[in-house]
Amino acid sequence: MTNRIALTGIACKASVGVLEWEKKFRQEVLVDLALEVLIPKAKETDNLEDTVDYHALANRVIAVCQRGHYGLLERLAEELASAAIDFDGRIVGLELSVHKPGALEQVRNVSVRLRKNNNLVIVGIGSNKEADKHVGQAIKYLKDEFSPLAEAEWITTKAVARPAEPDYINTAVLVRTALSKTVLMRRLAHIEYAIDQQRVNDGTKAIDLDLLIFNDQIVDADLFARTYLQQLVRQLSPDLDGYLRALYVDQC
Repeated sequence: MTNRIALTGIACKASVGVLEWEKKFRQEVLVDLALEVLIPKAKETDNLEDTVDYHALANRVIAVCQRGHYGLLERLAEELASAAIDFDGRIVGLELSVHKPGALEQVRNVSVRLRKNNNLVIVGIGSNKEADKHVGQAIKYLKDEFSPLAEAEWITTKAVARPAEPDYINTAVLVRTALSKTVLMRRLAHIEYAIDQQRVNDGTKAIDLDLLIFNDQIVDADLFARTYLQQLVRQLSPDLDGYLRALYVDQC
């Protein structure tokens, strides 16, 4: 599962506001960050490198506040959230609030809140119909549309259900996306259709795109039974190996 790390009340001096005096003098702003992080090893190793360095992240937030003038609090919030979500690859989501105490004489505080997702997902790819061509097309679609991080090797497997058919070529791609799980699965189906607009008479597809892992969730139960899928996942995210075994026990 993901862990939640909260940093509350990061104090910064920022040049923010549309009034002339606000462009000349820095004002205090307070930043709250709540991070959703994938750090399965931290509780066992007790090592800093196995978690997000939130001291360094706080310093990054302060640096963003101080690097220029922001007319609107909304703009500052967006810059801070983008810097935070990109700070560490294990951050898969965050909620951020920026507070500007004293922005209005009659109001104690004005704040802007936003959320960003940076989901870490593994998509499985398989084909046994012009497999080289269709697998290559699928990889290009994924790389063009998402933020690719790594690609696994290509593994050949037999067509078990239809032994007379050609072998399958299988691989997987590790990507980041702001899409929700439901929207992502819908998008993968659209990519399948774009590649394979002419379905064959027996109803089989030229390409399969399967969502295997979504952050800390096993989406495709075939991952438990098919060793080649486990091999592909381990190549892309070795740290998930022990975690997958734990999930297997939990879900049995």
